[in-house]
Amino acid sequence: TLTKNVKMVDGMSTLTTNYLTYNMRSKTGIYTGGGRIISQTDTITSKNAYYFETRSEAFFSKNVIIRNPTVKVYTDSMLYNSLTKDTHFYGPTNIKGQNNENLYTERGVYNTQSGVADFHKNNLYNQDSKYLKSDTLHYDRSIGVGEAYGNVVFVDTLDKFYAYGGKGTYRQDDESILMTK
Repeated sequence: TLTKNVKMVDGMSTLTTNYLTYNMRSKTGIYTGGGRIISQTDTITSKNAYYFETRSEAFFSKNVIIRNPTVKVYTDSMLYNSLTKDTHFYGPTNIKGQNNENLYTERGVYNTQSGVADFHKNNLYNQDSKYLKSDTLHYDRSIGVGEAYGNVVFVDTLDKFYAYGGKGTYRQDDESILMTK
């Protein structure tokens, strides 16, 4: 049990907290009074965390915030792998981008490095006057293409445009939408 200004460094990640219980045999750590993990460009804060050193993973709960140069993520429970940069969400989550965009989901995975996302529950994306709702959402930030599946609704209130379908594809470069099914 470590207390007061605890700092644990593991390769590319640094954990700081004021109270840490660490099992040296299993290489697992737990904090329940607040803490922060910094891993290259990602900073994660939360009230509780369970850290698994051998897998480079941490499960965070209560007031979880991820900050990196491209997004801020607010959630209540998630699993993060510092090697792969995969972030798995298990409850209400808001992902806010630099261009006034917000994605709400309740289950899915987002890679903070590549910008590839797959969301599977109560998905709602909005940016300024544009809204997209669907059962499943896939987005690749590097190519600017998003695909929505199942009960897709796209609305642009500024242009008074409404589209409904089973599958929608959005291309960011020319702001085009292809709605099918």
